[in-house]
Amino acid sequence: MNMDEAEIKAVMKQISAAWWNRQLIDEDLIKAVRLPEVMEVLIKELGNEDFSVRKDAGFALAELVGEDAKAELVKALSNDRWQARAEAASELWHYKDPQLTQYLVLLLHDSELPVRLAAASSLSMMSDPASVPHLIAAIEDSKRNMFDDASEALYMIAEEHEIPELFPYLKSENVQLRIAAAYALGAKGGKDAVRGLIDLVEVGISGDKPEYERARDQLQLIGEPAVEALIEVLDKRDEVLSQLAIEVLAPIGDLRALPHIIAAMSDEDDQIYETATWGASEFGKAAIPLLLDLLKSENPRLRGNAADALGKIQDARVIENLAVLLNDEDAEVRRKLLFALYDLGDVSAVHYLLPLLHGPAQDEKNNRTTAGYAAQVLKFKLSTPEALEAVERWKKEEGVKGF
Repeated sequence: MNMDEAEIKAVMKQISAAWWNRQLIDEDLIKAVRLPEVMEVLIKELGNEDFSVRKDAGFALAELVGEDAKAELVKALSNDRWQARAEAASELWHYKDPQLTQYLVLLLHDSELPVRLAAASSLSMMSDPASVPHLIAAIEDSKRNMFDDASEALYMIAEEHEIPELFPYLKSENVQLRIAAAYALGAKGGKDAVRGLIDLVEVGISGDKPEYERARDQLQLIGEPAVEALIEVLDKRDEVLSQLAIEVLAPIGDLRALPHIIAAMSDEDDQIYETATWGASEFGKAAIPLLLDLLKSENPRLRGNAADALGKIQDARVIENLAVLLNDEDAEVRRKLLFALYDLGDVSAVHYLLPLLHGPAQDEKNNRTTAGYAAQVLKFKLSTPEALEAVERWKKEEGVKGF
C-alpha cells in the first residue's frame, strides 16, 4: 500500500527525531524509509535550502536505507543544486567504500565551498590513501580555501596509513603545504618536520589548542634534532612560540638550551618568564650555577625568578645562598625566596627565618608581610618545635589571630 502525503510527512518527522536520538530507530521506521515513495521524497530533499531538512534526508538515505541508497547518493553528486551535492558528499563516508573516493575527489574542485568542504570531510572519515594527492593539490591551490579541512583529512589518513608522498612537502616553501605535512606526519617526519611544526603554532590551521599540543608533543618526540631551531625561536621572544620552545627544550634537557632559557627569565612578558623559570628548574642541578649568579642580579624580577627556580630544584645546598635574599629591598623577591624555602622543605633553613618574625602579619593595605610569609613557612612546612614555638610567640606579641 502506497503512503499518502500525510503519512510521508509523519515519516519525515520520525526521521528528524531519530537524527537527534538514534534509539528511536526501529524496524517500522527502516521499513517506511525504504518505500519507493518515501525514498523519492528523501532524494528530492537532499537539495532543500533548509539545512536541517536536507541533513535529515541524507541521514535517512545513508544510515537507514543504507546500501540501496548508495547509487542515488552518488548520482546526487552531480545534482545542479549545490545543497544536494554537499549533502550527498557528507554522507557517503558511512559506506566505507574505497570505490567512492574517485567521485569525492572530483568535488574538491567544485565551484561551491560547502561542497568542497563536505567532500574533504568524507575523505577524512574514509581515510583512503588514494585521496592524498588530491588533498595536497587542494591545499596548494589557495583559491579553493581548503587548507583547514584538507589538512585535517591528511592527518586522519596518516593516523592509519604511511604517506611517503607527504615527506617532500616538509621542505616546501609553501607554508600551508609545509604545515599540513608536518601536522599529518608529526615526529615521523624527523628533523624535516621541525619547521612545519613550529609554523603550525605560529601560523596555525584553525588556531585551536590541540594544534599547539600536537606541535609540542611531536617536537618532544623528535628531540635533539629540533634543539637548534627551537633555541632560535625562543630568542625571538614571541609569547606563544617562546612557551612552545621552552616546553619542548626543557624535557629534552639539552644543555645548549639552558643559557637561552635562563636569559628568558628576565623577559617582561609574564608568560615567557614564568615558563622560563619552570624550564630552568627542569634542568635540575645543571642549572644551579647559572641560577645562583642570577641571585646577584640588579633586576629584582630576575632575583625572584631565580629563587623560585632554585626552590623547585630541591637541592638543600643552595639554602645559604638563598638566605642572602631574606633582607632584599624588594618585597616580591622576599616573598618568592620564602616560597622557595617552602618548596625546599629543609629544616636547616629555620634559623634563617626566625629573625624575620617581628612586626605585623599584614601591612596597612592588608597585604601579607615578610613576617607573615615567614610564619607560614615555619608553621606549615619547616615545623620543628623551635619553629612552632617562635611562631606562637610572634602571634602573641603581635596579636595575630586565625593564623
